Amino acid sequence: MSQSDVGDTYASGSATQGCAPADRVSLEKMEQLLDSYACGPMPSSVWQKDSTVFIQLKNPDDFDRAKTILESKRN
Repeated sequence: MSQSDVGDTYASGSATQGCAPADRVSLEKMEQLLDSYACGPMPSSVWQKDSTVFIQLKNPDDFDRAKTILESKRN
């Protein structure tokens, strides 16, 4: 995962081993994964290229929290 220097916060990571490249990610699925409705980080957009998922967060301060959540659920 990395953070952009242009002001917007982006997180990216490879799809889990169980996901095939044909599996597409959606904003709704990412909100569920990050527990956005339970005060988790709120993504503003999500896109996928090959097996890499990119997430733009509404609040840049949520980057570390989103990274921790996604890394823990990947294992």
